Parts: sequence; C-alpha cells; structure tokens
Amino acid sequence: MMQVPNEQSKPKKHRGQRFFRGLDLPLITMILAMYGIGMVAVANATPITDDPTGTLFKQMGFDIVALAILVAIYRLPINFRSRGETFGWAGIGISLFLFFIAMFQPAINGAKGWIRLTGVSIQPVEFFKVALVLLFSSYFSSERSFYKQPPVYSAEVQGIVPKLRRFIHDPKFMLRDLLQFVTHVRKGPLLAFFIGEGFLFLFPDMGGILVTTGILAIIALSSGVFRNHLVKVVAIIALIATGYYWILPNFTHLVTSWMQPYQASRLTAYLDPWASADSSGTQIINSYYAMSNGGWFGRGLGDSLQKNGSLPEANTDFIMAIVGEEVGVIGVFVILAILLYIVFRIIYWSFQTKNMNFRLLLIGVAAYLMLQIIINLGGVTGTLPITGITFPFISAGGSSAVSLGMAMGVVLSVIRRIKEDNQEKNEGKE
Repeated sequence: MMQVPNEQSKPKKHRGQRFFRGLDLPLITMILAMYGIGMVAVANATPITDDPTGTLFKQMGFDIVALAILVAIYRLPINFRSRGETFGWAGIGISLFLFFIAMFQPAINGAKGWIRLTGVSIQPVEFFKVALVLLFSSYFSSERSFYKQPPVYSAEVQGIVPKLRRFIHDPKFMLRDLLQFVTHVRKGPLLAFFIGEGFLFLFPDMGGILVTTGILAIIALSSGVFRNHLVKVVAIIALIATGYYWILPNFTHLVTSWMQPYQASRLTAYLDPWASADSSGTQIINSYYAMSNGGWFGRGLGDSLQKNGSLPEANTDFIMAIVGEEVGVIGVFVILAILLYIVFRIIYWSFQTKNMNFRLLLIGVAAYLMLQIIINLGGVTGTLPITGITFPFISAGGSSAVSLGMAMGVVLSVIRRIKEDNQEKNEGKE
C-alpha cells in the first residue's frame, strides 16, 4: 500500500534556499550590477588630485552599508501592508529633524541642505524621498475611497472637449475639486510634506523640490484619487511646460530677480552657457566637450580629459558626462538600459497585485528612480537647468547610495509578499 508522505518525510529546504525564497533574481542582479558599475565610474571620474583610490574605498563602504540595509529590509518580517504608514511617519520625522539641523550648517556652493560629520556629509533630502514613498503610498491607498464616486457635477461635463471648455471658462471648477479633496482627507501627511518643501525652498534645493513633488503627484495620480480630473491635470502640466519654454527665455530678468545669485547664474547659464563661458557656463560647456570627446565608444576607462579640473563635480552631479567620455554613447546606453529594466521590472510587479498599498509603493520607487535619471541627464545635456540631483547608483555619495538601498530593499520585500500572496491564491483555487 502506498504511503502518504508526512511533514517529517518532506525534504527540508536548505538555509540558503529559505533566504532567497521569493527573491526576484533578475531584479537583484541588475541592482548589484548598477552598484558595481557605480564604483568603477566613481573611481574613474575622480580627478587625480582628489585621490581616486581613497574615493573608491569610501564609496565602496557606502555601498556595502546600502546593500546591508537592502538585505535587512528584504529579510526582516516588516509588514508594509499594515505598518507602511508608521515607517513613513518615522522617516518623515527623522528627515524633518535633519532638515532643521541642516539649516544651521554652512552653505556649500551657495546652498545648505548637508550635515557634515567627521568628513562625511549627510543629505537629508535623500531619505525624505524614500519616506514620502512609504507615507503617501499608504495614505492614498486608504484615502482614495473618497473618490470612488464621481463628483456631483460630473454629469455636466462629459467628454474631453467639454471638460477643457469648462476648465478654461470656469476657474472655480478646479478650485472646488481641490477644496473638496482637502476637506475630506486627513491633513497630517500633506502638512508634513509642505513643511519639508518649505525647508527645501529655504536651503534652497530646487532639485529636491522637483523630485519630491513629482513623487507625490505620480503616487496620487496612480492611486485613482484624481482619475475624474485627469484632463485638468494634463492641462495644468501643458500650461507649465509652455510657460517654462516661453517665459524663461523672454523674461529672464524677471524670473531671476527673486532667486539666489547662484540659482540665477545657473539659469542664465542654462539659457546661454557660451555667454558666461568663464563662470557659470563652464560646467555645462565642459560637459558638452566630455560627451563630444567620447564619441560612440569612448576614450577608455580612466582616460577622461575633462575630469582633471575642467569639469567641476565630475564624480557627482556630472558623472554621466565623464562616463560618456570614457565609454561613449554605447556605454551610456547600456547603463540606461539596465536602469530602465529595473524601473520597468518594478512597474511590472506593481500590476501583479490588487493590493493598492503594494502597488503604490512600487510605483513610488519607480517614479523616484525615473525622476532622478531625467533631471540629472537634463542638467548634464543642457536640456534642463542644473539642479544638483545625483544620478542613481552612479554618482558618488553616501546618502544617495544608502537611500537607494532602502528603496530597493522595500521593493524586493514587497515583491516577495506579492509572490507569496499570489501563490496562496493559486493554492486556494486548487
């Protein structure tokens, strides 16, 4: 007679198998590849006068800490479904405290926002970004139920053209929506967000404002809270984009009159770098030279000409210009392809779950990565003003590396839980 195997007769899983259970191997492989590429890029982009070997070991230490945090978040029994908002609030509280400390620190290149401790600089905004993803993914997944029913006046404005007409001729149309939303949701997270934005404005850190505002907007739109108002959101974005490309060139003096001197110089350098080639325009011009020197296949690792004094911030904000010079357009495309794979892999998993909190967590991290890539490359190529945003995984810096480790740990942990949930559902059907 055939014996039914009991629990004791089942082969036990090896400890390593249990550790990697639920791990998305393609994603973690690409993440590790990016950390490795980043260390090589930092070492090669550091000027000889700044001790490339010392910079490499320093960055290696940051990356090891980042990966340790990634593994800890992935393996610890953290329930983001029920505790995500708590962790988000903790991160927001710590970030706001660090912002307050940074206000009393000396300015670097005309701006504050860094805390210097025994040779290490902490940039609180990097942790604020991850905290926002944690807080608002939970916040909008619970508050979105308010907008499950369409507004009472939606019957009056069916179709895209009538909605646009109503938006243009009735400014109260959008203001009424905003007032309705604000008066029906918990205001704590929004208040914390605006306090953080206030600190960023005072530093000032326009790059941080762009990324954090973008993260909030993308999570809010992805949650469905504003799905009945998507036309208005698109119209506002179009108006801002039109104003950006029309107002800046034609009213430069008016726009720069309320800026800090270094911000005004960055803006004028963006509009015409050759007019200030010996001052504020030198960074973007030498970035052009670096990319031009690289061609399709690059000059070779370590053979950059622009890193040795010509291009400031060669291994941080403008590291992709040096990467382009050394490995060429093909090498840059390979790096972008890996990063885009990471982003789209995260988005893919966001659609494998019906849990809105998990979905918004993944979309928030994907938005964080994409915004950093777009804004940094925009500054390097001159299509956007320079904002001081680092390039993910590649730029030198501890705060950026550690915050990315935290974000990737959250992503891998959420994916593991999605796999477990889907497996339980499949077993239930059987």
